[in-house]
Amino acid sequence: MQRTTRLSPIPVSRRKKDQPRAVPERLAYRVDTLAEIYDVSRELIYRAIRDRKLDARRLGACTLVTAESARRFLGELPPWQPETETV
Repeated sequence: MQRTTRLSPIPVSRRKKDQPRAVPERLAYRVDTLAEIYDVSRELIYRAIRDRKLDARRLGACTLVTAESARRFLGELPPWQPETETV
């Protein structure tokens, strides 16, 4: 039986050195990273945490937002609707 790594489904003995490793899915994001991904301010992310729209955890001095919560938050936002001109 060939040995595989947790991150790569390709057996260790057959994976080439120049072949990229599989990137594991993130479990959580730092507030500044999430703000950068969503192109919003850190304040908006902290406000969403305070309003319990985002699920956050503390790890030392770092605030982490769970990836599941971040996806749910984005999905719950109202769809964008173009403004209609009033004549």
